[in-house]
Amino acid sequence: MCRVLFAVFCVLVCLSFNVHAATVTLCGGNVVDVQATGIQQVFTNYSTLTTVLDSVDARSNLECITKCSQNGHCAAVVFRERDQSCDLLDSQQDVTHYSSSEKTGILVSNVDIVLSNPLRTDQSSGTAVCSKWPCTDTSRCREDCTSGEAVCLGNTKDCDEAPVTNIHYEGYPSSFGGVNGDGPSYTYVKQQSSTGLRISYSGTIRAAIACNGCATGFYFKINGAECSNPGTIEFVEYHASRRDKHEHGSFSGICWGIAAGTLTIQIHIRDRGGGADAHMGWNSYGYFAFEEIGPTGTGSCDSYTLFNVKEFTLHQEISTRDENAYMTETYTKRASDTSLAVFFTGTLHEYGNGHCARWYFKFNGNECSNPGIIDAFIYNNGDNNPHTYRTFEFSGICNGFSAGDVTISLHTGSCSWTGGQHSPTTGWTTISRIRVEETRLGVDVSALVGTSGISALRLPVFNRQYWWYPVMNFDSERTTVKSETYSKKSALTALRVLWNGDTRQWNNGQCARWYFTFNGTECSNPGTIESVKYAYYYDASSVNLHSPFTVQGTCVGLPAGDITLNFAVSHCSGYSGENAFTAWGSASNMMAEEIFLDTY
Repeated sequence: MCRVLFAVFCVLVCLSFNVHAATVTLCGGNVVDVQATGIQQVFTNYSTLTTVLDSVDARSNLECITKCSQNGHCAAVVFRERDQSCDLLDSQQDVTHYSSSEKTGILVSNVDIVLSNPLRTDQSSGTAVCSKWPCTDTSRCREDCTSGEAVCLGNTKDCDEAPVTNIHYEGYPSSFGGVNGDGPSYTYVKQQSSTGLRISYSGTIRAAIACNGCATGFYFKINGAECSNPGTIEFVEYHASRRDKHEHGSFSGICWGIAAGTLTIQIHIRDRGGGADAHMGWNSYGYFAFEEIGPTGTGSCDSYTLFNVKEFTLHQEISTRDENAYMTETYTKRASDTSLAVFFTGTLHEYGNGHCARWYFKFNGNECSNPGIIDAFIYNNGDNNPHTYRTFEFSGICNGFSAGDVTISLHTGSCSWTGGQHSPTTGWTTISRIRVEETRLGVDVSALVGTSGISALRLPVFNRQYWWYPVMNFDSERTTVKSETYSKKSALTALRVLWNGDTRQWNNGQCARWYFTFNGTECSNPGTIESVKYAYYYDASSVNLHSPFTVQGTCVGLPAGDITLNFAVSHCSGYSGENAFTAWGSASNMMAEEIFLDTY
């Protein structure tokens, strides 16, 4: 339907997309650009005599532009977020009389992401590889021109954001030490200035050997400077008694305001009090990971495994106990068929022998019940001076929330199964971070098809699967703590795995090791996925310390098809007297997902 409007002169607000253009060479075909080229996007009214070609429903800016690209006469669009509607205009608007760059229309040249490999365009999915491939919907299947493997497709109309892109992974097999020293340095090519840079480390950490009242910090610098928006990405540990403790540690965070270009990212260590030695990477394989986190859009992203990524931060040490909240945030969930994935990074502390403090998430005032609670705890007994601060990570997924605002809060309370609290605190010297994602579990879509069905963009993360377990109470050495089957869709992807729970290694001077195997074999590319606990206490014969623990990493080169993920515990190489315990008193969980890695 067409109608002619004589519009009043109103303020025009610009909207730009900071994602990469996509032109895809088809198998045996030509370079084709099927997305919105030269389309002007303006808010909210028109300044010239304009024909409105049509008014259509649209849930996002990208869907609005996509519908314009399908109309041969459309030159500009007006997206009304409140009404979820889109006006298709026959001409671009005169904005020359507006002096502010923030009040002009803009030309959106392309709004797609680069697909690394072109696809066959057989719409019947009749290729040999697709005839046997288990995509959720067989019509989604295409053949990758380069590898000849099946690719499962969705469509682009429901999303106007690229939540995670440019994933880069670096394994680190050796160790280094020295307070105020420099650790490994990596080069990362950031593609967009509008994105956040997420940095993470996972590996063995030792702070302040044989020192009373000493602390060490481990932190990242980007091109020689610490993150300032929102603040430093750092791991810290302080202990009051003398010990030599190598234990897995992980920390991560999103840094904003980093321009596109080649970055040097380096980990450093510094004295946080006491002047003692620090060490990283002992007796296990560690890793660094870097990725870009896109600005959030407005769509429900129907084909995406994860989207709507937000990180909430607080830089404050608070002594909370008796079920009080440390952080409370509001997260706007955009779809009703998604789950919420939450990830905490921060410094936790509990003091006193025989005491137990528990940190846990609530959603709209209640702990998660589907599938179950998301928590972490610290219990200590036998230390001559049980006074330790340490950075930990824990995470989980909660189902059952409709679209709309969800109140997410982090609380501190007592452990119902043992002891009482003494003096728990959260947030000592470091920023506490809560990352929240909307996620669809098991979605096998690895690429999104363009409007004509012949161009596509590749999703960097897809096919996330998640398993939650109640109390397991296994100890010492078990070749199978838990085993699950993961259906891997692509031979080109890496498989990222995570186990989260609590663990203990009791015997003094011994070492326990938790690890993953894949179809019965540990990962060799780039290395094993494992976490260790070794502790020697100078002033105690043995210490019974249960604390939050993660085992995580990425394995490259696994084939497509069913993969048996096996989580196990044993002794470290060169040790035999471990007394390990896995997931005492609380829940644990395991997650796996496929990712496309970028290489330089």
